[in-house]
Amino acid sequence: MTQSRKPGAVQGVMLLLPMTMSVMGVTVLTPIVPLLMAEFQDIPHHEYWVMGGVLTMPAIWVMLFSPIAGWMADRLGRRNLLVSTTLICDYFAGPDRERWLAGQTALASVSALGIVYLGGLLGAAYGWRGPFYLYVYSLPLACAVFATIWEPARGSTPAAESGAEEVSFARFPRNRVAGICAITLLASISFYTVITKNGEALYSLGVTDAAAIGKLTMLASIGVPVGTFAFWKLSRLDIGWLLFVDFALVGGGFVLMGRAAADILGDGECHTRICRGYRCRGHHGA
Repeated sequence: MTQSRKPGAVQGVMLLLPMTMSVMGVTVLTPIVPLLMAEFQDIPHHEYWVMGGVLTMPAIWVMLFSPIAGWMADRLGRRNLLVSTTLICDYFAGPDRERWLAGQTALASVSALGIVYLGGLLGAAYGWRGPFYLYVYSLPLACAVFATIWEPARGSTPAAESGAEEVSFARFPRNRVAGICAITLLASISFYTVITKNGEALYSLGVTDAAAIGKLTMLASIGVPVGTFAFWKLSRLDIGWLLFVDFALVGGGFVLMGRAAADILGDGECHTRICRGYRCRGHHGA
């Protein structure tokens, strides 16, 4: 990156949009859980392979290939591999960098609502393969990013140009890092439990229509972007209180979800009230 080419809003937006692809992996599959169950019902232990294999596979591949992607980015270039978060750090510094990084989180949470809804519509229209048509969006996105983003020159990042001091530790804070990793693991389990099990939970309550699952999952996920924007306002609070409120809300949500059993309203009546006219599994009552 040279002095004659300075990044602006166009580059920032182009580096935000790839975040929609990262949330598409699991989100687009949630509405078609019943369709996948029916498609592979003849395979032994198909419930395990669908819920424990197919739905978690995108996250598993991200975990496995992240180190490889970092190694390749150093050798082939960050633009060629489209490492958007790293490019944001290369392009911007200070408050601008913080705003664009925060924008990634906001866009990911908001786009998830539209993706799960569209996935449900495509699943209802074209079967379990329908939601995968959304990946066509990656082709024009890649072309647009490639046309507007350039490879930053080594050593010319905003931090390097400003002469910012490098931070180093005399001793690696193992206990602190271990605690952060443990909290992150617990939070990730809580987050992905809802994403990967929501379709199955709705299926057990009688909702089998992909469009209905997509709409209900979208409504249930509204709290994600709301929480993202609320965090911007509450980030001044002590991190301990933020984590306490966070896990208290998550725990309360799991308790309420656990009480949403089919026998609360009675057989048939529960299906009618939950589905609201959608095609459901089983009987809808006399």
